[in-house]
Amino acid sequence: TPQKPPAAKPGVLGLSLLPLDANTRQRFEVPAQIRGVVVADLDASSDAAGKGLKPGDVILSVNQRPVAGPADVAAEVAAAKKAGRDNVLLFVYHDHHQAALAIRITPDKDDAAPGKGRN
Repeated sequence: TPQKPPAAKPGVLGLSLLPLDANTRQRFEVPAQIRGVVVADLDASSDAAGKGLKPGDVILSVNQRPVAGPADVAAEVAAAKKAGRDNVLLFVYHDHHQAALAIRITPDKDDAAPGKGRN
């Protein structure tokens, strides 16, 4: 039996992400032509969960930039935050079709200090 890779801790956008390799492709039944990053788990209270994202979905791109690993997703979200954006656009493989989802960027704990974060 293939070993389950450890899921990344919930992080960027409340998502636990894994690289799409042979094991995760088989585990989540992702077609061979799909390239991206697998959602292994997610925070049920996150905006991504509210928009219907679920474990096994594959993030294909963030803000129209293809992603190949969890670090790519984190870098694109960080760039959007730095640019002052409140949302990122995820293009995902979800329920056997592709969809675009605008996901609210969750502020870091440091961003929640007075004078920072959401208004």
